[in-house]
Amino acid sequence: MKFITLSFNLKLFFYLAIAFILCTAIGTVSHEAGHCAAAKYYGRNPELHYAYMYPGEPSWSITLREAYKKDKDKIKSDIASPEKEAYFKLRENISKTYKQQRKTEDFFITFGGPLQTMLTGMLGFTILFLRRKKIFERSYLTLLEWFAVFLSYFWARQVFNFIFSIDQTFSGRKYFMADEPRLSQSLNLPPWAFGMVTCILGGAVLSWVTFKAIPLNQRLSFILSGIIGCAIGYIGWLDWLGPKLLP
Repeated sequence: MKFITLSFNLKLFFYLAIAFILCTAIGTVSHEAGHCAAAKYYGRNPELHYAYMYPGEPSWSITLREAYKKDKDKIKSDIASPEKEAYFKLRENISKTYKQQRKTEDFFITFGGPLQTMLTGMLGFTILFLRRKKIFERSYLTLLEWFAVFLSYFWARQVFNFIFSIDQTFSGRKYFMADEPRLSQSLNLPPWAFGMVTCILGGAVLSWVTFKAIPLNQRLSFILSGIIGCAIGYIGWLDWLGPKLLP
């Protein structure tokens, strides 16, 4: 069984490279939008940026801050007062009441990004899988099917994120910025667990899409366009256009 041939279509390569450039930016922003959607669900006011997001302040934190701001002088004073006592009682109650809620909110806000990425990838995979017989019969992809291919490739984030963070997730460190090790820690799993599982799932999806769904005569053009398009998209969005459009 052949996995690749030297058949190359310059026109197809050009169109697919442009699509990869666009999808690199779209995939990055939509991933962060997934975090924002979860934060919005919990009543926060998140901020979306080109490659990261600010989740916004939780309601309990706003309540505590406003209470402190209202009676700041009396709270800071060494002299006892009803206002000072009320503030510390409020802080104690919030600490007890919202301790678990804070963990829940943090988990799902963190999970929102990978969830959006994986659901998008599964949508594309499902479309291709349902149309696989038609694809195999005609040996080329329609516009809808190419669209599904690029949706499927949202899974690439899970694969490459894990591969390029292996040195960190197996280093024994306790604090991480990446979503996957933080989710693993929230679930009381080793830091590498969530990333490894989603990497394996993503790898299986991408392998099927690349070497099964994409016809043999279009495969080399697709792979080369992916390498070049993603490189240009990554540099162009993260280093140039992204900071200007969504600083």
